[in-house]
Amino acid sequence: MIIRGGKIYAQEKFLSQHEICIHEDTIKQVQPIDASKKADVFLKDDEFLIPTFTDLHIHGTHGQDVMDAQQESLQLIANNLLTEGVSGFLATTMTAAIEHIEAVLQICFEFKNTQQQGAQLLGVHLEGPFLSPEFAGAQADDYLSLPNIELLKNGSKNFLTLSSSSPLLLSFQAP
Repeated sequence: MIIRGGKIYAQEKFLSQHEICIHEDTIKQVQPIDASKKADVFLKDDEFLIPTFTDLHIHGTHGQDVMDAQQESLQLIANNLLTEGVSGFLATTMTAAIEHIEAVLQICFEFKNTQQQGAQLLGVHLEGPFLSPEFAGAQADDYLSLPNIELLKNGSKNFLTLSSSSPLLLSFQAP
């Protein structure tokens, strides 16, 4: 696929009279227009093509929180992130009761599989409850625990924050 024209942001500047060559969903090259090749998409001179961000750690935005365990909250988070230049995100949990975290994971899994608009939910960043009490930061101490393989098997998690000081962690193997 070739996207041609407009103003393309690459190499830390906007490029005019350039095109983007994409193969198998990967940008292979940004180059000056090659008139010998047929373009698939044409941008107007006043249109811009810029890269987007992926947020690997976001609990919420605009009054919505991942821990609400509501698809409506996830949709509002996704919609707001897209307006800020974020095209994908990992919904980040807080340390809470295991049952609450499981409910959040289930809602995230369902939302990820049915989402139609907004920044794409790519998975979950499970931040706690597997943290050390000495380094828990803003996480609730009452819910800290050792790693639980059953919780990790539930749904789609792309990122996990673990305490490196846990004696159990030395023998823990992820699935």
